[in-house]
Amino acid sequence: MGETTLPSISIDNGWTKETTTSQSPIPSDFLTTPQSEADRSGYRKVDIKLLLWYSFVYLIMRIHVQNVTNSAIMNLETGHGIKAQLGNLDSEQWALVISIFYYPYMFLEPPATLLLKRFSPSKWMARIMITWGIISMCQGAAQNYAGLLACRFFLGAAEAGLVSCDIHIESGAALMRLFAI
Repeated sequence: MGETTLPSISIDNGWTKETTTSQSPIPSDFLTTPQSEADRSGYRKVDIKLLLWYSFVYLIMRIHVQNVTNSAIMNLETGHGIKAQLGNLDSEQWALVISIFYYPYMFLEPPATLLLKRFSPSKWMARIMITWGIISMCQGAAQNYAGLLACRFFLGAAEAGLVSCDIHIESGAALMRLFAI
């Protein structure tokens, strides 16, 4: 591996004039891109699989978050809608059911991103998926207003870090491609 020498730099601080030459910490042949068609094809396949998987996960989670809104209009004509089953919720209570998801999601996203540095992305994504599944099942079993609020709150807390984990994994794949690791 050849070392890259940077041009000399003259520093004039008023008293003395120094000339320094420094070596680049990155070898010149380290920043290579895949040259063969097989390498490019392999990277493309990995990118497509990751993108499809995370798009699917994101779609399912977004559907689940918005599904409670859809459930408000189901069985309205028979009088057995979810609002009636949970104790005749008024519009303010229903708005809280919908919006309470976003408060822990918003406040826990930065700490979840920092925790991503401590845990590997695969473990972090597994934690998100497992807790999301458990809380989703609990939400389906909620029988009253307080139970639904608690499930929606913890669902927002569980999903915090999903987007940052996706970005971290995708950028890691891009860096591997850039540095040909």
